[in-house]
Amino acid sequence: IEWGVTLPLIDEFIGVEIHADLALNARTWMSFDPQVNNYGIALLAEGNIGGGASSGVFKLSTNANAQLGISGTYFSNGSYDVTGCGSVKAGVSAEVFYGLGWTGVDITSPDFGLKMKISDSGCNFNLMLGSCGENICP
Repeated sequence: IEWGVTLPLIDEFIGVEIHADLALNARTWMSFDPQVNNYGIALLAEGNIGGGASSGVFKLSTNANAQLGISGTYFSNGSYDVTGCGSVKAGVSAEVFYGLGWTGVDITSPDFGLKMKISDSGCNFNLMLGSCGENICP
């Protein structure tokens, strides 16, 4: 699902843009081994939102990304593993037309979040660097 709008403001000297998109990814898997089979499912939901303003001499934009994911595996020997996480990332950029070209700065945070793992041997919580997509739903 994607949505966006561009609005010309102030006699069309400044343009404003707002956009958002949502995505849901799912996958399943099975692995058959002579000693233990496993069956799994993973879901990853991702949302992006951003916006900006620009004119002939400046550009300013912002964006944010959030992910929620869960992945579970059941093993035929009765053990299981369920991992869930949430991650966020945000950024801002600014540019001005100076001399013969555009110059500016772009600041983006790294992906960071919280990861939880529950299995037949216990559970734990960890802070993580990276997105849910990189850590539990690759």
